[in-house]
Amino acid sequence: MDGHRFDPLLSARRQAGASSIGTEQSWLNELPTCLTGRWEDRNPLNVPGPFYGAETDDCMDGPICAPETHACDHDGRGYVWRQPTDDAPVLRTLVGMYLDPFCGFAWDGNDHWTTTLVREWWSARAGRADLIGEPVDYPDAEMAYDLRRYLYFLDTGRYPAAGVLLPDLWS
Repeated sequence: MDGHRFDPLLSARRQAGASSIGTEQSWLNELPTCLTGRWEDRNPLNVPGPFYGAETDDCMDGPICAPETHACDHDGRGYVWRQPTDDAPVLRTLVGMYLDPFCGFAWDGNDHWTTTLVREWWSARAGRADLIGEPVDYPDAEMAYDLRRYLYFLDTGRYPAAGVLLPDLWS
């Protein structure tokens, strides 16, 4: 699969709906009923994308299961600090989301994010620094690139191929 075109939600749905799911992964069948976080309650630290945490208490399991995507704020609420970029991190992200006892994570972010909201989130990122509970390693340049790819997705309904001109975050 072309990494530039990778769609994390498509990967999640494909993995959750796989007919070859064994008993050790039967929890994937429960995802639609346990990922019930509400957009209105989302944690402001969530990076724009399909996955987000709302009213969560993941008992700090999320960062253990998926340190490349999950973190907890200073109140112990889980959030998605980086959207997954490959099938394996998607699966780990889903595990971390599934373990939340409040079912406060969701995967319907694509239904709510707009290009305007993404740009507003980007512009206000410095003001959220005091909410972060544990430091995450997501340099601004990488985050900007990922968000520009997501803007392209929001504009076109697909992730960009390599070499495609990406929208600006500052428009």
